[in-house]
Amino acid sequence: MKKVCFLFIVFCCFCVIGCSSRNGVKNGSTDGIALQDPHIVIQDKGMQKWLRFERVNSVLRKDGLLEFEALFTNITNHGKRLAYKVEWRDENGFTIKSILSRWIAADVEGRRRLTVHGISPNIKARDFLLIVDRPNYYDNLQKNPYNKEHRN
Repeated sequence: MKKVCFLFIVFCCFCVIGCSSRNGVKNGSTDGIALQDPHIVIQDKGMQKWLRFERVNSVLRKDGLLEFEALFTNITNHGKRLAYKVEWRDENGFTIKSILSRWIAADVEGRRRLTVHGISPNIKARDFLLIVDRPNYYDNLQKNPYNKEHRN
């Protein structure tokens, strides 16, 4: 009976330790502090458990177009899927309608980076907003990542 009781206690300890682990997530250079940028919106805050925003760079090119690059990292050991879209804004903050502002699904392998790159559709764009969210049903139907028939 003592052996059964001892094994039960050991089993419970392993269960508690296993449930409290972070799924292989290690703290990065931010030590658990999420970086924030006014250009990046992560709509589902639960994604921050596995998706770390690293940085964003933007420049107004000589031809008048705005260009940016945002870097994200999947901090787990498992592949994940996300969807993103870029909204371009004019000097007054109004959204510029463009066929380039569509939801795009992307797969991010475990411990890998995702770079999102964008160039404004015209010279009226003075700002941008990169929106990241979990993919919906239609995003998951996407077979070809370069297919431009996405949700609006």
